[in-house]
Amino acid sequence: MSADPERRSTDPGQGTDPKHEAGPRIQATQGEQTKQAGRGERGQPQEGSLARHRGPEGLARARRQKHVRVEGEAGSRSRPSWLRPDRHWVEPGPEDLARQPAAHRCPDCGYESPYVWDGVHRAWHASHRDPCAECARLAFIEQTLAETRAATLHRYRLDAGRYAEMTLDRYRPDPAYPSQAVAKAAVRRLVDAWARGDWSAGIVLSSPDVGIGKTHLAIAAAREGVMRYRPRIGERVLAVWDMPTFVEAVRHTYRDDRAPDPLASAQEPVILVLDDLGTEHVTLRAQTWYQDLMFRLFHARWVASRATVVTTNLDANQLCQRLGDRVYSRLISLADLPVQMRGQDHRLRHLRPPHPKP
Repeated sequence: MSADPERRSTDPGQGTDPKHEAGPRIQATQGEQTKQAGRGERGQPQEGSLARHRGPEGLARARRQKHVRVEGEAGSRSRPSWLRPDRHWVEPGPEDLARQPAAHRCPDCGYESPYVWDGVHRAWHASHRDPCAECARLAFIEQTLAETRAATLHRYRLDAGRYAEMTLDRYRPDPAYPSQAVAKAAVRRLVDAWARGDWSAGIVLSSPDVGIGKTHLAIAAAREGVMRYRPRIGERVLAVWDMPTFVEAVRHTYRDDRAPDPLASAQEPVILVLDDLGTEHVTLRAQTWYQDLMFRLFHARWVASRATVVTTNLDANQLCQRLGDRVYSRLISLADLPVQMRGQDHRLRHLRPPHPKP
C-alpha cells in the first residue's frame, strides 16, 4: 500500500514527526502551549483540568495561588489576599505580655510611644521613631519657616552687604551713653507692637551724632517687621530710602516721564524706612516744594496707618521747622516723639575723644 503524502497518519506509532508536517504552520509559544494544556480541540477544559479545581481542596489551592497588589511604605509588593492557616491572628498570651518592652520616650519632647502587638508575626513592634512624629513635624515646619525668612530677606535685599549684619541682637549699646540702650528698648517695643498686629506704629530716632547706630536700629526693626508680616498677593511690605537719594529720584521724574515714581514706592509699602531725614539738599526757593512733597508722603501713610521708621540728625524743633507744622504733626502721629540718642562714632572711636555725656 503506497503512502499518500496528503493522508499521513498522526499516530506516533507510524513514526511521523508532527513538527515536519506539510504546509505552513505557526509554532505556538511556550505561554500559549501552557494556556492550551488544559483545553481540548474546541477550547473546552479537559476532564483532568476540571478535576483539579473541583471540591474544597481545589478551591483552597486556587485561593492560595491568587495574589493582590498592596501599597505600603516600602512600595508595592505582592502578598496573598488572605492569611495562611499557620499565620492567623493570635492574641498575646501571658508570656508575650511579660516580654512587652517598656514604652519608648522621645529624647527631644519626652513623648511616650508604646510597643504594638503583631498577632500575625507574634511579636512586639515599635510604633516610634527618633525623633518622634511630632518632633519631625515641628522640625519640618521650622525648616520651612527658615527658608521663607531667607527668601523674604533676599527679596528686600536685607541679606547682603552691611544690611545682613544689622540685627537687634548685634547692636551693642555703648555703656557710656545710656541713651543708646533706651533707643534699643524703644525699637523692641515697636517690634512687639507689630507682633501684636499694630502695623500703624512707628519710631523716629534722632541724634546729631553720626555712627552711633541709628541706621542699624532702623534696618533691624524693618528686618523683624518683614519676618512677622503676612502680605496679601501683590502687596509690597518694605521700602528703604535714604533722603538725599529719595529727593533726587523725585526730581529726576520731572526730567524723565518714563522713570518710576519714587513717591508711590514710599507711600504704599507696609513699612517705610527713611534714613537721614534732614541731610537732603533743599534750597530756600525749593523749600515750599519740599514741604509739599513731604506732606504728600506722610499724609498718605497717616491716612493708611502704615508703619514709618525715620532716622534724623535734627531734634524736634528743627524737624518741625524743616517739615512744617502740618507734616510734623502727621509724623508725630505716626511715630511719636523723637527718641534722642547720643554717642561716639564707632568707626572713628579709636581716633577721636568721645562726646560729653548728655
